[in-house]
Amino acid sequence: MIFNRQLGAEMRHARPWTLQEVEKRTNGEFKASVVGAYERGERAMTVARFVRLCEWYSTSPILILDKVLLSGPDVPNVTKAVALLHDVLELLPTDQS
Repeated sequence: MIFNRQLGAEMRHARPWTLQEVEKRTNGEFKASVVGAYERGERAMTVARFVRLCEWYSTSPILILDKVLLSGPDVPNVTKAVALLHDVLELLPTDQS
């Protein structure tokens, strides 16, 4: 639960709009009430939703995870963040050059 609260707090800091604007700009993909629950740590985000929300916010999921680790690096947090980082990297596009 601590991890969800810390992740949610960082997502709140990254959010460029009000909750209502998030819902409107994402054409309902992210409901205001759900984003609010993510930010309060009341609801866990899937990796895919986390990456997608970061895309909408024009921020890096890696940067967000780094901030979570720096905000409270306890063992459960580190374990969850590293696992999430691995999954995020799997979802991000790779350079094909």
